[in-house]
Amino acid sequence: MAASKFRASVLLLAYNQENFIREAVECAFAQDAEGLEIIMSDDCSKDSTFEIMCEMAEAYDGPHTIKLNKNRKNLGVNNHINYLVETAGSDICVPFPADDTSMPNRVSRLLEVMERDDAMLVHSDASTIDGEGNPAKGWHKLALFYRTTDPVEAALSDSLFLGATSAYRRELWQKYGPLPSYSKAFEDLITGFRAALEGRISYIDEKLVCYRQDVGISNVNSSSTRYKLATMAESRERRQKLFGPRAALFNQRLKDARTYGLPEDHEIIRALESQVRKVHLRGDFYAMPWWRYFMKYGRPALRITLSELNYIVKRK
Repeated sequence: MAASKFRASVLLLAYNQENFIREAVECAFAQDAEGLEIIMSDDCSKDSTFEIMCEMAEAYDGPHTIKLNKNRKNLGVNNHINYLVETAGSDICVPFPADDTSMPNRVSRLLEVMERDDAMLVHSDASTIDGEGNPAKGWHKLALFYRTTDPVEAALSDSLFLGATSAYRRELWQKYGPLPSYSKAFEDLITGFRAALEGRISYIDEKLVCYRQDVGISNVNSSSTRYKLATMAESRERRQKLFGPRAALFNQRLKDARTYGLPEDHEIIRALESQVRKVHLRGDFYAMPWWRYFMKYGRPALRITLSELNYIVKRK
């Protein structure tokens, strides 16, 4: 890992976001914190995102240190983050997704609380808008960390906090390793659980980010999860796509729990092992011929088949 040269590194991550990138860059440039490195990084966009970054970087004459990066091939969200955390000049990283905007005091507030609490991860509240810029319901407030950061509950949760509002220490990578390459095992679900294991999470009850729902590089809050799908075929396709990311997520959490040092009989280890088995059982319903599925799993196969057919028929 690189030695820390800056108070914080702003990781401005972009991919095909030419419509939003100017505003995101302006927000990064406007940060009032001192000693910032701003890494403007494009994940091999096919539009003019990187050209706009270059143009704005060349015209910038402010106090922050600016670095430009364009990946030679598309890495995906998690590998892109892994690369930037590895090469950043600070031990504190603040992600700036290119479709969101931040208040000028966002980084300074995150650093203030992180240093005050010796936190590994700090996150804040956010205002939310849709793809057209209209106010939208803040679904993130239903996530676990707005109620509790208990690691037992976090182990099985698929909604911890809004990652676009966070700052995190590189320790979460140094101790636990990189994020899984499967980008749909979202970064906040991994870093959040790691920080919960450590008991070092802080929250700022201020709207420091304007979060644009349903248009981001990870599209965390896909609207398809919030209304009934049109056909059973669409429902089946959506269900089938769930289990690869969930297997990656829970396998990584199980690995992280063991890295932290939990004993094999700990309730978190047992719960995660059980969840991994359940995810594989449901995933194989879609991956295997029905007769082979029933031969492999027996009676549990009948229960899962009925459960999955219920999801499909009701188009959830």
